[in-house]
Amino acid sequence: MAETEGKTIASFRMSRESKRLLTDLSASLGISQASVIERALRQLAGTGALPSNAKEINPGTTRPIWEELVELAEQTPDEELTGLPTDGAEQHDHYIYGTPKR
Repeated sequence: MAETEGKTIASFRMSRESKRLLTDLSASLGISQASVIERALRQLAGTGALPSNAKEINPGTTRPIWEELVELAEQTPDEELTGLPTDGAEQHDHYIYGTPKR
């Protein structure tokens, strides 16, 4: 993502229906599509309409990636972890590309 004048350029996919809705809202409100998205995000965050497992949005706070990874690992059920390969780092080519194990 690139950043220009304090704004980040984001690229993402959306359904044709969502794109049509975004275009229509932008035209009817007389504002840019980016502004429509920003308004919708602020409204969604402010209404408490986020899922109950969503984290509180606080743009002034960032956490190191390792803290995020530890939290995700702690939330992963043991049953899922037992199915993971124990030699993943050694045999990553096998698991990613299907090459024979070394």
